[in-house]
Amino acid sequence: MKSTISQKALFGFMTVILGVAVFAPSAFAQVEQPSQISIQGTGLVTRTLDDQIPSHEATKSGGLLVGYSYQFSKWFGVEGNYGYTRNTQKFVSVGGPTSLEADFHEATGAFVVHIPSGNRSIQPYVLGGRGTVTFDPTDWNSVSGSG
Repeated sequence: MKSTISQKALFGFMTVILGVAVFAPSAFAQVEQPSQISIQGTGLVTRTLDDQIPSHEATKSGGLLVGYSYQFSKWFGVEGNYGYTRNTQKFVSVGGPTSLEADFHEATGAFVVHIPSGNRSIQPYVLGGRGTVTFDPTDWNSVSGSG
């Protein structure tokens, strides 16, 4: 019963986040500013594997994504983002249970090309860039067998 309530709460939370993600950009697009800062929430939801050895379970965790974009002209701009989430991986093997807490760091950078359209409510664009995700364990000594 308790897991059903938490699944419903998670579904409701994700629905609100999706709604904000879909409708907020169109609201902000009404005002054209060359420089913008964005703050967003993220969620890390992974699948539990308990039908094999070693089994694996990861905590569901939330994080933060901060972004900055600058519009050079009507056509061209750049965008950069940094994200952070902390997560715990839990493993059960023949040697017993162990866990590993880690920080996830995400950094992206992109070049944005805006494509003019006749419709003011639709503003298409092309985004091209690079990014990296870093898995940074907070305590290697908590993992059995780690150096």
